[in-house]
Amino acid sequence: MSTASFKDLEIRRQRALEEAAAWLVRLQSNALSLTDRSALTDWLRESPLHVAAMLRVSQTDRALASFDAWDSIPVGPGAVGDAVIDWPSSPPVRQRSVPSKFFRLRTVAAVAFAIVLMSAVAAELWWRGIIGGPTFETATGERRDVALADGSTLRLGPQTRVRVQLTQGERWIALQQGEAVFKVAKDPTRPFDVYAGAARVRALGTEFGIEKRDAAILVTVAEGRVAVSQNDPALFLHSGSLASEGAVALVAGDQLSVPTQGTGRSRLRKVDSGHSLAWANGRLIFENDTLGTVLERFNQYNSVQLKVTDPRLAERRISGSFDATDLESLLAFLHSAVPANAQRSSDGQEITLSSGSNTGER
Repeated sequence: MSTASFKDLEIRRQRALEEAAAWLVRLQSNALSLTDRSALTDWLRESPLHVAAMLRVSQTDRALASFDAWDSIPVGPGAVGDAVIDWPSSPPVRQRSVPSKFFRLRTVAAVAFAIVLMSAVAAELWWRGIIGGPTFETATGERRDVALADGSTLRLGPQTRVRVQLTQGERWIALQQGEAVFKVAKDPTRPFDVYAGAARVRALGTEFGIEKRDAAILVTVAEGRVAVSQNDPALFLHSGSLASEGAVALVAGDQLSVPTQGTGRSRLRKVDSGHSLAWANGRLIFENDTLGTVLERFNQYNSVQLKVTDPRLAERRISGSFDATDLESLLAFLHSAVPANAQRSSDGQEITLSSGSNTGER
């Protein structure tokens, strides 16, 4: 690290410590509104430096509190000539008239609240790949099978990224993007949870697939049972009971569509899981899907990319079953089913579909 970079890091650390100390005073004064708590959560999420600073000042405060004279030390603006921070609206002196039992309870409550916030931040950092477990990824056109140490297996579709964390008490998977089929090894002592955007899926000894799409997260059960509940970052760090979290129980043949933003209503329906999860075996099956959707799915599985220039053509509905890497079969099908022209780029890496009386490469 260069001298300038090291100096910049030290400045950021010092600033984080000052801000953390100010937040700790407000926590201990019980003066945080809901808006303030939201602001504190956002501040903690901004940087791992903020989390480390909060832990450090909390530890220092607890150590100093063990000295009897600590409560009589003046605090606040002007209390010390060259104070490191300007304390926000705190009393000029720590009041010893407050019952010690009450003070201890208040402090414990404040520290507990801070721990919960930092736990949520730790979950966020794990999700984003800053801390914890390995990451597995696939590129465009790539599928991958991953065997986990617990005996479970993952089958990843193209353009997919997952993070894995296996502990003695729990098994966590974060599906950060893409699609995957999970075949879970039974272990009643260790829950198996998958976090995918707004959905948290707990496997109860089963095989199921999850697809993260723009509008919704699709959970499809092939065998066994799963429980799906709303995702909460704090849940990364404890299993809890799904019964109290409004979980939806799914069995083989069920598919649940969960809105990606966590708003709106989820939809449960019966499907042929073999068809819905056929992509895991390199087969794409469409039932009255738009041409735009069909091309988008094919683009995930192929280096040659398809695009459509006419919005009306993109909205045409398509049904059919195709090998995910067989573009020629798809083009032959479109030649007979859709009035469009196909043109291949000079380097052969792009095929453009446009409106026309027939489909033929020029």
